[in-house]
Amino acid sequence: MIGAATDHDANSTRLLGRTADEVIDELVRRGFQCSDHGDHVALERDGLRVVVPGRGRELPPRVARMVEFALEPHLGVAWLSNPPARSARRRIGTAVVAGASTVHLLDAIVVQQAPSEPWCAVLADDFGVMGYGTGREEALRDLKRAAALWMEVEATDVVLVTETVI
Repeated sequence: MIGAATDHDANSTRLLGRTADEVIDELVRRGFQCSDHGDHVALERDGLRVVVPGRGRELPPRVARMVEFALEPHLGVAWLSNPPARSARRRIGTAVVAGASTVHLLDAIVVQQAPSEPWCAVLADDFGVMGYGTGREEALRDLKRAAALWMEVEATDVVLVTETVI
């Protein structure tokens, strides 16, 4: 029906004022790889491909909704209109505010089973985040990068605390 309000129109209204940068950033956060091609950005993940108007452009609500609609079968209904909040479970350890930034203190366990094996490091709060290396420090640096990726923060904002044995 011409002129009738639809769910599509309601979703478009929620996307008012979205920039191409916001859409691209949300897709990258969801695992898409992007490549800039001047006026447009191509994003791809697991065989899915979408092209978004380039960075620095404000998208008309209907264009943002078309991008959202195209990926709803894979990312869920209204994935762009109502993106999920950052998961509270990703906030482990202790957050310490230092001036304008927040530093995350995380307990780490680092071990070497045998002299011929690599050093392995894990977070005490989540064994699913791990790192390894040929030396203790290398394993901890690898864990720090993994923890930052898992928590969606910069590696410079992560401090690993290990047990010191004297």
